[in-house]
Formats: sequence, C-alpha cells, structure tokens
Amino acid sequence: MTSQEDPLPPGGQLRDEAADWFATMRGPEAGARREEFEAWLARGALHRSAYNRIAETFSIGKGLRAGDPPGDGEPEAIPNEATKDRRRILIAFVATATIAGVLSLSITQRHEHSADSMAVGRQPVVARSAPTQLSTRVGEIRTFALQDGSSVTLDTDSLLAVAFTGQERGLRLIRGRGRFSVAHAAQPFVVRAGGGSVTARGTLFDVGLTSDDKVHVHLLRGVVEVVVPTPARSGSPATRVKRLVPGEEISFGPPSLPEQAAPAAAADADNWPQNVRDFDHIRLADLVVEANRYSTMPIILSTTDLADLRISGTFRLTDTHTLADNLAVMLRLSVTQTADSITLARSCGADTTKNCRTSS
Repeated sequence: MTSQEDPLPPGGQLRDEAADWFATMRGPEAGARREEFEAWLARGALHRSAYNRIAETFSIGKGLRAGDPPGDGEPEAIPNEATKDRRRILIAFVATATIAGVLSLSITQRHEHSADSMAVGRQPVVARSAPTQLSTRVGEIRTFALQDGSSVTLDTDSLLAVAFTGQERGLRLIRGRGRFSVAHAAQPFVVRAGGGSVTARGTLFDVGLTSDDKVHVHLLRGVVEVVVPTPARSGSPATRVKRLVPGEEISFGPPSLPEQAAPAAAADADNWPQNVRDFDHIRLADLVVEANRYSTMPIILSTTDLADLRISGTFRLTDTHTLADNLAVMLRLSVTQTADSITLARSCGADTTKNCRTSS
C-alpha cells in the first residue's frame, strides 16, 4: 500500500463519506459510479477501513432489527431523486447500529464473520436468503436492488425468482426480460432460463425469455458463460458452453430444439430500460407488436398491407394512445379508438366516423 495517503477529513466526515458510498454502491447508480468509488478507496487505508466498518456495522444492524419479514429484506431500487434522502437515512442508521452493536456483544460476534459482501479487502460473502420473487406489471419497467449489491431491471410483465446460497447467487427468469448489473463476489451469479443458464461474477447483460421458452442473451459489459441446451443424444440431455464478449448475443430454444442464430441487434437493444426507444426502418407490424407488450390498450392494424410499412424514429412504447397518433401523422393513416383497442387504417370507415381521426 502507498504511504502517500490523503489527509484524513476532519471529524466524522470520513465516516459520512463511507456511508454515502455504501448506500450508492447498493443502489441503481452503482454501475455508473464504480470507477469513482474505486478511486475514493484508493486514496488510502483509512478510507478502506472506514468503508469496511460501515459494511460490518450494517450487517450487525440487520441482525439487531426485530420484526423484519422473512426474505432477503433488501429494498428495491429507488428513483435517483430520492438517493440523497436514502444516504442520509443510512448514515443515521449506521450511527444508531454502532451504539447498539457495542451494547450487544453476542450479536456482534455472531455476525463478525459475515460482513456485507461489499466490504473491501475481504473475500466477499453472500448470505443464504429465503427464495423470493420480483415482478413487474404490464407497461412497467422497474429496477430492484439485490442483497449482494447487484441490481436487476425487469421489463414489462416479467417475473424473476431469486434464491442466494453460500455456493451461488442463483436466479431464474420465469417470464419476460431482465437487465442484470452484477457486483463482484466470490460466488458466481447464475441466471437460468429456458433450459440454459448465464454465469457471471461482475458484468452487465440482458436475458429475455419468450412465451415459447426461447431465450435471448445480450452482453453489454464484461464476460459471461452461457450454457446452451442441445438436442439429447442417447437419452441424455446435452449442453455446451459459449463464452460471450461485449456486444455479442446468442439465442436458443428448449433442449429439444437446436441452437438458433442470434437475430440482428435492434437499434434500441442497449436502451430498452429507458422507456423511450429508437427504431431504424422497422416494419410497422413489428413496432406494434413491441408496443402492445407494454399496454392493455393494444394497437390493431386494420389491413395486412399496413404491416410492411417502414418507419424510423424515437417512440415511447408505454403510451399507445400517443404512439398511434404519431404513427398516423407520419404514415398518413387514420386512428379509431374503442373501449378496448386503437385501430390504424388507411382512412375512416363509414361506421367509425364519430370515433375516427385522420392525420390531416
């Protein structure tokens, strides 16, 4: 270690900085601020020691709280505008938990070997947690914080089972799509879906599962190993391992089907969690199918000849009313809305005049 450590901040500032970083690295900003966090740690042993003390105190505090419901007990990720409030709460909690830890030595001893997995300079340990499920409604995109400092963003109408053990950080995608931002830890981070799995230790990747159990994996950062099911031979299931590098994708079906070539990456493949999506020369039918995944008010094309119309632009898929109006203007179509659907057509029909709007 270098001896040229930055001067120690006055009073309790170093403790507050450590608590602030502890909160940040367990929230949705963790990936974006990791380099800044590591630079703060590199300023010297005092900073690393302060961070470890915060992590240990937090583990003790979790053991001291009474009446918590079963499960991993971790909060879901909060919007960025609430991050500062969360940090202030965490700093106050750490101060309280420190006092409680001194008064309860037996509890401290029980937890001293299970400090939080983000503690620096130690082998990260992820405690066993009760299985839990994370889900989103139709039209909802939501980010959840996991107990190891990782996070997952679930797309519309998605369902994910989480069960961490001492051997692995295990997850199973049951429905929909997730983006996984993985914190470094000793245990592998394994996402299972459709008969295959994706294994990582610290990286960023998407896993999507269709209704017919086809899986699509897209790696954005780091390295992952994908276990791909292959057709059974001699009555025994077979698999093979595919190692991906950033930008690579792979798609596969159930074990009874052969591996499929990965489809061409969509223009918005990296940006789907942002709600606003970019498309380049996409078929109108494909855009409508994608938008209908996010809404209970589907868009319908009145005739099949509309399906192959091509369109480019940036659209908010979660608002099918606005999307239909924009498409009508861009393609010179009419819009007819009923109680349960929105129809795009070449022109208004005689029986839909009252509810039909033209683009002119």
